Amino acid sequence: MLVARAGTPKPILERFNAEMKQIMATPEMQKRIASMGLIPLDPAPLVETDRYIKSEIVKWRTLLTAIGLAGTQ
Repeated sequence: MLVARAGTPKPILERFNAEMKQIMATPEMQKRIASMGLIPLDPAPLVETDRYIKSEIVKWRTLLTAIGLAGTQ
């Protein structure tokens, strides 16, 4: 997953995503990723990535609150 700081304009995020799709589709990159023991994946659409990050925030916030660690940083 490639991330950018909050507030990055959507056209820039879309270009990053398109570029990563192109890079990840090359046989050389597929081979390099696999050689590290990873599974080469096609980058998800921006909407899916945003949804995933938001769900992770909720999941971890809930866990940290439940065990009494929320807000301790």
